[in-house]
Amino acid sequence: MKYSEFVKDIDVDAMEEALGLQAIEVRKSESRHYCPLPLGGHKNGDTTGKFFINRDRKVYHCWICGGGSLVSLVCELKDCPPEEAIEFLWTFTRPKNQTVEDFKDEIFEVLGDCDPEEEEVLPHYSERVLEKYLENDHEWFEERHISDEVKKRYGVCFAPDSKRYGPDRQIYEGPSIILPHYWEGQLVGWQNRWLSSTRPKWVPKYTNTPDLPKKHTLFGWDQVKDEQEVPLVVVESVPTVLFLASQGVPAVATFGASVSDEQIAYLRRFQSGIIIAPDNDPAGAGCAYEMSSRLDKFIPVMQLPPVEGSEGADLGDLDPSDLQEFFQQVYLV
Repeated sequence: MKYSEFVKDIDVDAMEEALGLQAIEVRKSESRHYCPLPLGGHKNGDTTGKFFINRDRKVYHCWICGGGSLVSLVCELKDCPPEEAIEFLWTFTRPKNQTVEDFKDEIFEVLGDCDPEEEEVLPHYSERVLEKYLENDHEWFEERHISDEVKKRYGVCFAPDSKRYGPDRQIYEGPSIILPHYWEGQLVGWQNRWLSSTRPKWVPKYTNTPDLPKKHTLFGWDQVKDEQEVPLVVVESVPTVLFLASQGVPAVATFGASVSDEQIAYLRRFQSGIIIAPDNDPAGAGCAYEMSSRLDKFIPVMQLPPVEGSEGADLGDLDPSDLQEFFQQVYLV
């Protein structure tokens, strides 16, 4: 289920009661509480009520601990993954009884005289949800040539006990690399790169938190958007961005072999130009062609040849010592 499709219908009063949150006061759209977060941020406990829940925006904030969406709040209080938190929140959605105003809205929509579509509401998470994993290490990072500095800068970590929910309410628990995605300073979700070769077939190599805004954002953009001295390398894969960053190469990922209008708009801002580095497969070639044809009128566009090897090979499969030589093959589109 998609959080964005039901978030506006959540009965916050019922949710607060189920979580054991008792409001000190309610003013307009906000309720104030003593901070319930189990993090020890308040040395002597919260004695003044620094924790607020905004009923309209469906977010929470503590003046000491920070905040996030209701999904993040449930993750912290119930110590559960986002999928379980979203299922929990769905149980507090109110039945939709059509009002006169709802009927008018439907008529206006039919007539084409409706208001502009509202921006989709996406969950964002407190960084504390992943804090317990930050000190973990794994050989995967060394194998992928990802430096400790880049791990810290991007918040990448190893979780030995990640959970994945599957068909018929099956639950898989196993080791994964967590690849957080930040957008405009907010943690909007993450990818799990599952490591066990004995995991069930319904657990693919990469999975995403619900509503991860892949089509509307670029992985790594927050870290490189102010870097305009050299061209930006555009790849498909998140780990490849981390590999390139570890070698001092600014890069972003499109989350796969497609590029959206929003992603094109962001790339157009990069006046130093871009270097397209497609995967070695037909989908990668098609994505590279689309990007170049839509951007070469606005910014300098260059392209790298595909990395030789198996189908789907990319820059992340190179040895760091070969990277500089490979970049000498760049050509103008």
